[in-house]
This record gives sequence, C-alpha cells and structure tokens, in this order.
Amino acid sequence: MGREVFENAKHYRVPIEQRCLAGEPLARFALPNLTACKFQFNFQDHSKVILSSRGLLVTHIDKNYQLTRWHLSEVIAASLRYAEPRGTVGVAPDQVKFNQKLVDKLKYCKEILLSIKSATGGSAASEGKA
Repeated sequence: MGREVFENAKHYRVPIEQRCLAGEPLARFALPNLTACKFQFNFQDHSKVILSSRGLLVTHIDKNYQLTRWHLSEVIAASLRYAEPRGTVGVAPDQVKFNQKLVDKLKYCKEILLSIKSATGGSAASEGKA
C-alpha cells in the first residue's frame, strides 16, 4: 500500500482541545499555520488514529510510536480486496490483521463523530470539515 512510515512519532501533535465521550478520549487539534482541523482517537491498546484532510487521510500511531499514513480510499480498497476469496494471496498475514484492526478502529471513529454531530445539532460537521 502507499503508506508513509515515520520514526519516533512520540511528540507528533499537541492537542488544543480535548473531549471525553463515554469514557473514551478524543482530542481535536490544529497545527500552527494550518487551518485544518484534525481528530485524534486514543485507544486502549495505546494506539492512536488521527483523521485529517476532511477525514480522507488516516494516520495510525502504534504503541511503539511507529507512525503510518494512508489515504482512506487505500484502507477501504485493501479491506475489500482482503475480503475476497484469494484476496490475501501474497500479502503478509500481519498486514491483513493490521488492516482489519484499522478498519475496526475507523468504524469506531465514525460512530463517535456521528454521536458528536447529533449531540451538537450538526455543528460538529462544520468543525470537522477543515
């Protein structure tokens, strides 16, 4: 897949706003000199998922601070390909497992963002567009 790997992502971003929903932390932040809003989801396995570029760019930081980045379309395409018979031929089993876990995390992120949107009467949609 077309992914970028970055080393030592420990100090990758600094949150400017944090919300806690149903006991799960969600941090919303923007980078200096950029107007884009990003959402960071922290998971119990100590990994993080960051959605940016209007949700079309997915960044994953694992518990060892290894950062990988994909376009959302790449994650979905890989998931659909792996679901087909013989779709995993020639693909490392760890990559298939990682992709499925990432898709599960993205589904969770979607549910949280939808719950924010409905709880705020849709105003979160305008915040998440950046």
